[in-house]
Amino acid sequence: VVMPEVLDAAARFDGATGRLAAATERLNQLTRLRDEGLARAVEVTEAAARVADARADRQQSLATLRAAGVREAEAPAMVAAGSLTLRAPRAGVVTEVAATLRSAAEPSSGPLVRLSTPGLGRVEARFAHPVDPSQAAAAGASAWELQVGERQWRLTLHSAAPGADPRDGTFVAWFDGTELPAAQTLGRVSRRGGDAAPALFRVPARAISKAEGRTVVHTHAGRVEVDVKSCTATDCLVRGALSAGDAVQVNR
Repeated sequence: VVMPEVLDAAARFDGATGRLAAATERLNQLTRLRDEGLARAVEVTEAAARVADARADRQQSLATLRAAGVREAEAPAMVAAGSLTLRAPRAGVVTEVAATLRSAAEPSSGPLVRLSTPGLGRVEARFAHPVDPSQAAAAGASAWELQVGERQWRLTLHSAAPGADPRDGTFVAWFDGTELPAAQTLGRVSRRGGDAAPALFRVPARAISKAEGRTVVHTHAGRVEVDVKSCTATDCLVRGALSAGDAVQVNR
């Protein structure tokens, strides 16, 4: 990939590295001569200024290289080749290439290459209660599982949000796992061993009503009492004797 700004930074970094080495050596020579009374202090000061200038140029170009994911040792080879070799963060299979030869790409145009890897994946889950990382660690490294249909995958807690999402009142947590299903797949994350908290269900806000002092949802099987945990303008999270796929009656 030809990236003019990065190639320019690589060239400046290479040149500044050479100037810094030469200026540092000259400064050391003048410092010794000054100590022997054979050089003026102003010469040492000027040499020190040249070292500082070369070091500043090197740091500026190095910042650009690091932002592009280029290591210092790769700069000379980049200058010689005139291009940058893209490297994936981990091994995988290329499933999509969004670039063509000689085409130009802007940073906002998205990734050039997509990889599929059987390695570690990440799952995002939402809970009605906070997830305590210390309790998860005490229960074991793989105390969680993801279920999609009839299949399960073991998960390890990666991190958890300390507060509730203001949009719906849920607590978000992230889990790591291997050989996970495709991205955007929906499933249920729960604690292994059957100690998971009762499930929450999202129902339309207009499906919730009051009957005999109780909060209920009318389903095809009858009236179900629920406990409302949080609501938005259109939906509510409730806990009760509901099942996935239940049809609810929306009050007009």
